[in-house]
Amino acid sequence: MIVPGNALILHPGANAGQDSAVFFTAPTAGVYSVLVSAFVADTNPSGVDVIGVQKPFLDVTLTTLNAGNLSFSHNYTNFVLAAGDKVGIAINYDGVYYNDSTGLNFTVTSAAGAVPEASTWAMLIAGFGLTGAAMRRRRSATTAA
Repeated sequence: MIVPGNALILHPGANAGQDSAVFFTAPTAGVYSVLVSAFVADTNPSGVDVIGVQKPFLDVTLTTLNAGNLSFSHNYTNFVLAAGDKVGIAINYDGVYYNDSTGLNFTVTSAAGAVPEASTWAMLIAGFGLTGAAMRRRRSATTAA
């Protein structure tokens, strides 16, 4: 088994209902994108269901990985999540359990633009103030001459 350094390796439980899952909880309300990629990490895989759980997927089987389908990748965009909403990916066995290790990359990003920090706003306001003061001083010097 060769595992890239940026992947999480999951293995389903031996019995039905013993899924392995990864979840993200939205810290704030907003629009999010979810990038999911999964791949077979064992030789002779028997089958693993990759399942989207919670909002926005609502327990939908996204794909089944097996010897004929070794990888899956998709970017789900424009999901509106409230603060505290969860989104996750689970795997469960769809075959013989033993050879079903699965590599997973699960990335959630906010689609909203970045909000400047308070220090950035302070520098912006100070800059406007200094520019205004320089313009006023220059006008006063021109009037006096």
